[in-house]
Amino acid sequence: METIPFVKMHGAGNDFVIFDGRTRSLPDVTRAFSQRLADRRLGIGCDQLVIIRQANDPTAIARVEFRNADGSSAEMCGNGIRCVGAHLLAAEPIPTPFRLETEQRIVSIDRHDGILSVDMGQPRFQPAEIPTTLSGDMIQQSLKLSDGTAIDCSLISMGNPHCVAFVDSRARLAMATSHGPLVEIAPHFPRRINSEWAYVADRKTIISRVWERGAGETLACGSGACAIGVAALSRGLVDSPVAIDMPGGRLSVTWHPGSTVQLSGPTAHVFSGNYLMIQD
Repeated sequence: METIPFVKMHGAGNDFVIFDGRTRSLPDVTRAFSQRLADRRLGIGCDQLVIIRQANDPTAIARVEFRNADGSSAEMCGNGIRCVGAHLLAAEPIPTPFRLETEQRIVSIDRHDGILSVDMGQPRFQPAEIPTTLSGDMIQQSLKLSDGTAIDCSLISMGNPHCVAFVDSRARLAMATSHGPLVEIAPHFPRRINSEWAYVADRKTIISRVWERGAGETLACGSGACAIGVAALSRGLVDSPVAIDMPGGRLSVTWHPGSTVQLSGPTAHVFSGNYLMIQD
């Protein structure tokens, strides 16, 4: 039976199975295939499946596609992009910085003192860009959920949609699991949405938990960390750069209004292997 090589990596505990399809054909990445592979008991186990392909944009060295654990497509993944960057740099000599193509935007990868950073582009605040049916100031929103709970939040696109909910104690970060599923499927978000639950510890540190659309609670989320940083900086709650402490580790976000968002943090190779293909 056919096998295909893969790499398992993580960024601050946010884990990925990476297939490189630049020089070999890959099977159709169906919903069933993605679910089976991501299953932590019956498959390899991951938050997202990442596929590397030949770039369409001539300025990028590769195109990167993402599938969530439930098989749905994701437009962007900050930690996944950084892990792909680390994988490519380990495999061949590539001058940095270099560019990678995603569904929504071109991003730039760089490395300093062994730490990979990604220029995630500019955050977007227009309702149609998130997308959401809500109107008004996206940084200052009050969202009412189906159980009657009202949350203070900011709505931002980092190439994918984010709802950053600010809480007044570390204990209330548990709302990531109790209310994150309600935010994800709220009718205001036609493509569903990721939610980040953020507690501002001081001017340089935010503690958070994340509920990812299509994956559930994850140990970290790179684009989510960017959204948290942008939301808190826009509200004047912190200074740039700001550390985002997530259950799996610390990410750093640098941003100033009108500029692009810089995300940096750890990446790690977990193991490599060959996946035995099973027909859906």
